[in-house]
Amino acid sequence: MKIVEVKHPLVKHKLGLMRSKISAPSAFAKLASEVGSLLTYEATADLETEKVTIEGWNGPVEIDQNQR
Repeated sequence: MKIVEVKHPLVKHKLGLMRSKISAPSAFAKLASEVGSLLTYEATADLETEKVTIEGWNGPVEIDQNQR
């Protein structure tokens, strides 16, 4: 498994808040969820997509869709 160091400023900020001894359990849980969302964004940044045409509200539209 590849280890990646995430240096995103928001992740660093939120981890710092999580380490604070004054963080309430509910605040910790909220911060952990936010960090999880940011890490998911980083982890999926290189997913390959393909162009597909779908029927939009104003006719056909080309979108990027994850490859399966």
